[in-house]
Amino acid sequence: GVVGYENLLSGAAFSEQLLANTEIQIAYDLLLERIEDVRSNVAVLSAAELGSVVTDKKTGLSALNLANVLNDLEEFQVRPLREAVLKAGSQTGSSVSVKSYFQQQLRDAERKRESLKLTEQQLEKVAGRYGRFNNESSSPSTAAAPSSGQGNSFAPQFDATFLNRIIELGNSDNEAKFRQVLANRALELGDAIAKVDTKIARLKDDIRIFEDAVASVGDVSVKSVTIAQANKELQRLHSEIQSYLEATVRIGQKLKVSDELLQIVRRMSEFDNSIPTISRAELLLFPSNSTANVPEVLQSLRETTFVANKLYEQLSARLLGDGQLFKGLSAPYLIEEPLLRQTSVFGMLLSLVMGLLASTLLFGWFLVSSREELSNRT
Repeated sequence: GVVGYENLLSGAAFSEQLLANTEIQIAYDLLLERIEDVRSNVAVLSAAELGSVVTDKKTGLSALNLANVLNDLEEFQVRPLREAVLKAGSQTGSSVSVKSYFQQQLRDAERKRESLKLTEQQLEKVAGRYGRFNNESSSPSTAAAPSSGQGNSFAPQFDATFLNRIIELGNSDNEAKFRQVLANRALELGDAIAKVDTKIARLKDDIRIFEDAVASVGDVSVKSVTIAQANKELQRLHSEIQSYLEATVRIGQKLKVSDELLQIVRRMSEFDNSIPTISRAELLLFPSNSTANVPEVLQSLRETTFVANKLYEQLSARLLGDGQLFKGLSAPYLIEEPLLRQTSVFGMLLSLVMGLLASTLLFGWFLVSSREELSNRT
């Protein structure tokens, strides 16, 4: 399938200014969100062929490595410090804003859970109705004489898209695929609901811990030291998370360029048998052990691309305007432009019509001149 590398979040998604102007308890919550952003990028990379094992040259990490690093970072550094600042309470007199933030997060999570549960219920209804419809359709007596009660309740419960999908299920293979889609979606919803339930429980604990810390007198100096240390670690953690996100972007760029290069190799090899095909694994993982000799393939591509550009330039000088067939191999892709622009076609047709008209006039003049010459001779 097509991997959406353009959906990768870049470093612009991280705002140091936002963290600097936010209460420390909220800032650590934002760090958890940033970790989830990097995980989203890792998921996009892992969906590509070899995307989980291709390494970033700068850090030496792969998407698989990053997933493990993020888990350790969250469990052993971010969450312990987050809990410590919650227990320290507020030192700036802004406990109301911190509490309001967590209460809003809780309300949002509860609304999301309600939405997921409604979707899950609708999916169960669709699966149940499909099963009843399939059983009724396969029963001769039911198909010949359905009850009026069932007929009145069935039609308005399905939209046109669902009915069309049922009609498309012409064989058991399609039916099995449809059931598998329903089952996969049910698993996804169950997993999403479980994650939201975990978040709701965590937010409730966070609110309780923070309220107890604000109400407790405690040792103010100890709380101040805790918050000062957490502030110092905040910038380091933020920089580390951002470096991991930038690593996912570089891996994505590497995969994207390899996709485009492999497409060019395949196209060129169709016209030139001397260009051997190479696999993604040879290109990305084992270029030195490749039987196709990747450097030689790239050199052949450069030579073929040079010839193609020269031919294209010669044509474009007369008909098409300036341009190149391929850009550099650092960003190899075919330029999406028509070989003949609309204005060029119109100009060619106009020239053809004018040429025919001129030929007709010249031929007519030739006939008249010939007749006059014959008349003079006679």
